[in-house]
Amino acid sequence: MPTVPYKNEIPKKYNPQNTSTAVLKSTFAIRLKEFKRLWKAISQSDMASPEQHYIIQGVRGAGKTTLLTRLYIEVEESDSLSPWLIPIQLKEEEYGISSLFSFWLRIAEDLEEHPLYKTNFKDLTETIEDIEPEEGEDAKAAFNLLNNALNEHQQKIIIFIDNIAELFDHFSDMDLAILREILSQKANIRIIGGSAISLENFYDHKQPFYQFFNVITLGKLTQKEALDLLLALAEVAGEDAVKQITLAIEEQPEKIESIRRLTGGVPRTMALLFDILAEGPHGTTFGYLDDTLDMASPIYKHRMDDLSKQQKPIVHAIAKHWDAISVKEIAQKTRINSKTISAQLTQLQKQWIIEKVPTDNKNHLYRIQERFFNIWYLMRYGRRRDKNKLLWLTRFIEMWCTKEDLTERVMQFSSGLSKDAYLPGTLAYTSALLGCKTLSINEKEQIYQHAHTFFEQQNEPNFLNSLPEIEGKEYALHAIDCMDNEKFEEAIKYAEKAISKNIFEAYYIIAYLYHYELIDIKLAEKNYLKATKNNIDIAYFQLASLYKIDLKNFTKAEQTYLEAIEHDDDKAHSYMGLADLYEVNFKNYSRAVQMYIKATEHGDHSAYLHLGHLYRDKFEDFSKAEQAYLKAIKYGYHRAYLYLGYLYLYNDYNFAKAEHAYLQAIERNIYDAYSAIASMHFSLELVDKKSQALNYAKQGVSHNEGFDSLYILVCTALWNNELDIAASSMEKIFSLDSWSKILEENTKETFLLLILFLAKKQTHLVDKWFKEFDLIEQFKPLHYALMFLMKEEYPNEYLRMGSELEETVAEVLAEIEKLAITYQ
Repeated sequence: MPTVPYKNEIPKKYNPQNTSTAVLKSTFAIRLKEFKRLWKAISQSDMASPEQHYIIQGVRGAGKTTLLTRLYIEVEESDSLSPWLIPIQLKEEEYGISSLFSFWLRIAEDLEEHPLYKTNFKDLTETIEDIEPEEGEDAKAAFNLLNNALNEHQQKIIIFIDNIAELFDHFSDMDLAILREILSQKANIRIIGGSAISLENFYDHKQPFYQFFNVITLGKLTQKEALDLLLALAEVAGEDAVKQITLAIEEQPEKIESIRRLTGGVPRTMALLFDILAEGPHGTTFGYLDDTLDMASPIYKHRMDDLSKQQKPIVHAIAKHWDAISVKEIAQKTRINSKTISAQLTQLQKQWIIEKVPTDNKNHLYRIQERFFNIWYLMRYGRRRDKNKLLWLTRFIEMWCTKEDLTERVMQFSSGLSKDAYLPGTLAYTSALLGCKTLSINEKEQIYQHAHTFFEQQNEPNFLNSLPEIEGKEYALHAIDCMDNEKFEEAIKYAEKAISKNIFEAYYIIAYLYHYELIDIKLAEKNYLKATKNNIDIAYFQLASLYKIDLKNFTKAEQTYLEAIEHDDDKAHSYMGLADLYEVNFKNYSRAVQMYIKATEHGDHSAYLHLGHLYRDKFEDFSKAEQAYLKAIKYGYHRAYLYLGYLYLYNDYNFAKAEHAYLQAIERNIYDAYSAIASMHFSLELVDKKSQALNYAKQGVSHNEGFDSLYILVCTALWNNELDIAASSMEKIFSLDSWSKILEENTKETFLLLILFLAKKQTHLVDKWFKEFDLIEQFKPLHYALMFLMKEEYPNEYLRMGSELEETVAEVLAEIEKLAITYQ
């Protein structure tokens, strides 16, 4: 059925439910995805059974009320739904609803006043009002009367509730429990709510509505959505507005985009901006911003007034800081204790005023969630330098969004300074350019020098003193960029400039360059020491590594690691370095164990792997090794399953547990386990599993074609008489990079592969490899064993063998014969 239009045709920014149907529909240009999702859920349901209920959440002005109103209109105008589904919309402030009973009474009033179906619910309100007051029971009785009336006329209701969280705050615990029971069991009612705060009933598992509602969150508008909204508003406002908005988008898109970013893409704020833009493009972004802030003042002042006595100074401290801030920093600024601040921050998060920025420890950071609210606060209550900081930020974003060549702007700036220049504007523009990240450090130095000279010539000490210098951090960052681009001398030059501005972290940059790029260990040590003297704690670890690896001064390395542990926050890193020093260089395994344990206590759980290896190899304490590997697995180091397999196989001889561990490793994508389990089957001569072993070996090679995996594949292929696979895999081994080094490190394993081929009577193939890869001298006894086996082709070669090799060759031939039987 068509809705009755409202009298006022002007789009309402604060009460969109009072906007006419025609205007609201024509300006509904955003939140289309959320609308389609909810409309699909509504239109495709016959509500034969209890349905899913929804909550739309977002900051104030995000478009919740508009979306609820748009859905209300769609239901009311639907020819298929309106005969049986009655939409009811509760306004943002429903002061008369203080309990579940009064909630049902309010619904009854709406039904009695419905233009089409009011006769179906005649006298329902009066009947509900006659119910005797009784805690809980009157609400149940009221709903039963309402439900019976709906059943009688085969109708159902969908209730759109704005500020549902605030409404629920008025309900008692019993009211909420009864409402949940009704919504879970009765099919005649469905709720879609909106909330500008996080609903405690939804997130607290002790509350009745824990995870009951399906939550849809409205995020900030994209650039396209913001423009779509402005154009839709212009269409309603008239032809002149369309011209002005189109002109603004075409000629000053960067100003609109900068406002969108600074406002956080909140639709209501963008609608405020529309009124300013519709008057015609004028002024700067800062002017637009100031006008928009002025129009937003009523809602933001109301928001501050609603805060508690403790919340106001906390929000003040966070807003003044602008960037995210810690609880400790808030406590310093407010003189409020940390526990109280933490409790209030939790409440402010639920009110969507503050957002938490998680860190890698328990000391999280907090900032104002709606950035435009933060801007408004700085503009209205900040000191002069706070406003200048905001002006810089606005100018920066404006230039960043502009497509003009910034280098050209720098040239214009430098040539355009004259005695007639407007001093405050020159200072602001200089500050903006110096704050622009897209300008090079050389261009900024040029800008600063020209501006400095200009203000000196004007004899204006106040402006000269207000001119922001290039920060030392920028020089340090440029030094890092130079280092990344292998401009090492230039990197040192700018790092030294950073040091001149007390950015002593640059000592570390210089030391790192000398250490790893320029390979000047003395200068690296010198600058690491300067960094440590200036409390750059990270330098201790690198200095310790220099002593250990480069200078082989293990005593100094030990001392420096201990200093790193004392000074550096990343103690686990230093404990690991110290443990490695004790294990590898001092061979002090007991001390190494102590340090690895310390590393685990400070959060580096990879140390459990090292502990497992030490317990297994140096102490032969297999129980402790097992426990260490299991702890490593607990913390996600699943490679420990592979080490457990080795442990169970070679120390406990528990083949079933070893196989289980390997399979667990495979499930977690530790691909070396394929070769490990194949090797186990081969070495244990499990004939019934030789085919399975070959498949595992193939999988191992498919993930890592190295010597170890190819070695197992050759063994299992020969075991299965898959001679082509074995031969091609052996050829791959010979083709590996650094084959000579591989042969040196794996002589025993290569020898075994060759006699396995001979056990399979592949004499010609082995003879070919001996000649092609020059293996005769490396494997002299095996060569003569081969010549014995090929006597018909080489009748005299075997006779060349010296007597000292006869016994060894006989043993090799016996081993070949034995392997032929074992792996037939």
